[in-house]
Amino acid sequence: MRGSDEETRYEAVMNNKRTGNKGEDAAAIALRSLGVRCVAKIATPHRRINVPPYIVYDEKVAGDHHGILPNGIGVLAESKTVSGDRLNCSELKLHQHKALQEWEDNDGLALVVWVSDYGVFTMQYYVAVNHGLRFGSSITAKDAQSADALTRRNVDSYEVQD
Repeated sequence: MRGSDEETRYEAVMNNKRTGNKGEDAAAIALRSLGVRCVAKIATPHRRINVPPYIVYDEKVAGDHHGILPNGIGVLAESKTVSGDRLNCSELKLHQHKALQEWEDNDGLALVVWVSDYGVFTMQYYVAVNHGLRFGSSITAKDAQSADALTRRNVDSYEVQD
């Protein structure tokens, strides 16, 4: 039987997981609305343990979802469920930044999907960076809305860059 402190920590971990799962579901819907086909969640290998933090992730993955544009270009998306009017760059771990950069550098479409109190913003990674999502900084909901609009305009004509 768990003590009350352990139960509280366990419930906090599980609540964060449930919130993240809801956010990932909203992100999948946003990706489909952008025209991404074959949207699939990328499983994160993990195991459960009997002491805090109760879940241990065994390896890092590139993102939360992958899919394909109608023209055949691959899509990698990292989703973040963060309340408030700012998404701090530090919400994305270093390996996530690297994976998104590498994906775009190799002619894929890399997206950050921010599920917030202000809406769901789907932003091309480099567009988000140009709108404020840089190391040591954050992007506001207003700037994310602008980045989302620019991404939506760009995605219809997105193609491999020479």
